Amino acid sequence: MLKAIQQSQDWANFQESLPNRKTFLVDGFFAYKLFLSKRFNLSMLYLPGINSIPSPPTLKKLKQICAQEKISFIHFEPYYTKTETIPDTIPSPLSYIEPFTRIINLQVLNNEAKILSQMKSKGRYNIRLAEKKGISIQQEQNTDNFYQLLKTTSTRDDFHIHDQNYYQQLLTKLGPKAILLTAFYQNSPIASLILTRSDNTLTYYYGASDNQFRELMAPYLLQWESIKLANKMGLNYYDFLGIKNPDDQKPHPLNGVSQFKSMFGGEILAFTPATDLPLAKIKYYCYFGYKYLQKLVKKQ
Repeated sequence: MLKAIQQSQDWANFQESLPNRKTFLVDGFFAYKLFLSKRFNLSMLYLPGINSIPSPPTLKKLKQICAQEKISFIHFEPYYTKTETIPDTIPSPLSYIEPFTRIINLQVLNNEAKILSQMKSKGRYNIRLAEKKGISIQQEQNTDNFYQLLKTTSTRDDFHIHDQNYYQQLLTKLGPKAILLTAFYQNSPIASLILTRSDNTLTYYYGASDNQFRELMAPYLLQWESIKLANKMGLNYYDFLGIKNPDDQKPHPLNGVSQFKSMFGGEILAFTPATDLPLAKIKYYCYFGYKYLQKLVKKQ
């Protein structure tokens, strides 16, 4: 079973270091209070990466926290492949962790030759190309290079990022369970990623790359070095964390990322989709109705 870093004391310590975050440990489940909207005065109790369904007594305790903290709903994001849903919850319009991921099972593919052999030929080719072009991979502790590359990537691919302190605190608070690798070409950083380790799993959590030198395929070499690192650590899984539904042929924000991750082979897992337990129902439905209308206007 995959282990998500979000259900760990290390992640809780990281969350506590951020503004406007509170953490709770309830019967072995880590839950986080997150603010979503000042306009609607809306916050949620967030349970990411859970490996089992909370029991009725646990759900009662979570509801009590929500009452004390004036939290509007509980948001569950499972990291298991069971089909059961949490009682009294509804499908959520919100998802931070995609319900599909691609993994490399290092218990089966336990040496570099096996891992390479099951990759797509283009994946192997691009790894070799990056190696031939003299790309070097270095581990870093400071997020300066990573963040500059992330800003470039977010502008290019149109997605939201946190401020730099968020990523620096992630590295600091997670300690050895967070790894920052950067690819350099002629002493210039051109791609970077952050990995997280949780028990038996190494996860590709964040990635970034420059607009220049994309033909050098540095992200491929970064992934290959990360997979080899997971294998050297004796871990069971390398988790690519988030791809689109492989059966959905419609345009999707993760089309390009999913195609990239597919080059490394592995297998696809489908998790139980995210669900919500609305407590302040009027506020909950008004907020998500408002967000839905915003999306419709944006598309026009």
